[in-house]
Amino acid sequence: MTSLQSKTILNAVQQTADTQTADTPRMQQPSESWNCQSGRFTIEAMNISRSLRWFSLLAGVAVSVSGLLLLFPFFGTDILDMQLAQVVHAIVAILFVALILGHIYIGTLGMEGAFEAMGTGEVDLNWAKEHHDLWLKDQLAKERVAGPSTAAPAE
Repeated sequence: MTSLQSKTILNAVQQTADTQTADTPRMQQPSESWNCQSGRFTIEAMNISRSLRWFSLLAGVAVSVSGLLLLFPFFGTDILDMQLAQVVHAIVAILFVALILGHIYIGTLGMEGAFEAMGTGEVDLNWAKEHHDLWLKDQLAKERVAGPSTAAPAE
């Protein structure tokens, strides 16, 4: 999609939003802690996201500490502590790998348009509205302030 096409689409969406009347039902504005108005992003999803973030942080710390214990055997530990470090290191590392594979799946195949966006650096307007509506509003506001581009593309 060229820059001119994306600007045309963004302008059309903005004009549509501006022409809505007061009696047109609108979606309730979400609280500040939400980043998406689509209804798919709920408090439960936010709690899961926050839990996964904390899990990855704590898993990284656990793998690092247990790895250090395994790297320097019997340095202030006995056989039981070494065995415990081995088990913790193995279990947390397996869970960590599962989390990484899940992240890769969601970022490539699990979410339509995400893989293409990584390659091109551009997203579809509907994708932006659904996943990053606050960013889209900022971009529309910046575009409105800058005005339409009068430069024609070189051919």
